[in-house]
Amino acid sequence: MWGDGLDDFAKGRFRCRLINDVKAATVAEAANYPEKDTVAVMMAGSGLALGIYSKQRMYTGAGGFAGELGYTVIATEAGPRKVDELAGGIGILDKAGCDIDAFLAKIRDGDGDSLALLESAGFYCGLAITNVLHLFNPDVLVIGGSTSTYPGYMDTALRTAEKHTLPDMFQACSFASPKDGKRIAALGAMQFLRTGMEF
Repeated sequence: MWGDGLDDFAKGRFRCRLINDVKAATVAEAANYPEKDTVAVMMAGSGLALGIYSKQRMYTGAGGFAGELGYTVIATEAGPRKVDELAGGIGILDKAGCDIDAFLAKIRDGDGDSLALLESAGFYCGLAITNVLHLFNPDVLVIGGSTSTYPGYMDTALRTAEKHTLPDMFQACSFASPKDGKRIAALGAMQFLRTGMEF
């Protein structure tokens, strides 16, 4: 870009607006729940990321980086590990030692090691969900992303979250899939531009 960087765009040198994928997804989904106080969107794809829209505002943190759920750390028998390593798609495939098509074929064939790996990943996703519920107390948690579609992953995640979340907080939250999972980030980015929403 001829020496121009993100700072040039972010500081107003060029007329544009920047938004990342999970925040765009959150914009898209928050529009579907206008009556709700707090809408959380978790994308479980190559890693895990989170967007929070509460009281008509996106929660961004001091530098705009709030929501890096995959970089939060969980204690394991092997020591502290990032959620992305434990529950994200890249972490799963690294442990499986194969690509996504081969891994899903093993799941379909009932391969014990692959099923155990997926169960473990779903468990750690569930712990991440528990932390989201306890920290943000959302009315709705929308969960999308390719890893969330792996067979049994979300069943394990939600079962784990229910077990480890304060009952009133779990019951207060509705769980949903994105209205348009394939285009969620693009739709949110368009809405962000169209509405002039400020963070």
